[in-house]
Amino acid sequence: MVAKGFTIVELLIVIIVIAILAAITIASYNGITMRVYNVAVQGDLANIARQIEVYRAENDTYPRNVAFQMLGPKVSKSAYGALWFDNEHMPRNLLYCSPIATPDRYLLIARSKSGAVFTYGTDGSDESDMSITDGSTSTSICSQFDIPTAGTVEDRQIFYEPKLDGSSPEDGWNSWVR
Repeated sequence: MVAKGFTIVELLIVIIVIAILAAITIASYNGITMRVYNVAVQGDLANIARQIEVYRAENDTYPRNVAFQMLGPKVSKSAYGALWFDNEHMPRNLLYCSPIATPDRYLLIARSKSGAVFTYGTDGSDESDMSITDGSTSTSICSQFDIPTAGTVEDRQIFYEPKLDGSSPEDGWNSWVR
């Protein structure tokens, strides 16, 4: 009587082929996910920039502090990684630089979960290869991107800044961010 079925070698070959296909699929999925994060951050920056330009058209100046917060910028919160860590090792992300000294310029800076840093401002948009040192201040980061600020709250806004004392929203995003 002849035995019917598969040999161990045939089964191993099928298992290896399935493992290879699974590895390719997982690698592709991760690459697509990183691109989605990048596109979401770039889209957010472009939308916030449009809000800023509308504000400027109506008020002849770029928004600062409370005026900027009143725009209620909307972001895809899950697409962001930490842009830098402050001196207390707290993550920070999505920085708006709009110096009083140069009222005709602004810049948005953000890092997606993929690690890519994006900028959008009066000079256009870009993917930056600048590295941001942990322990930096928002003032030094604005200056690093050629938008020097005086170091006042009026000059910049940080969208994501959880606080050690627990006073920030649970997810770390400021309350004026939608």
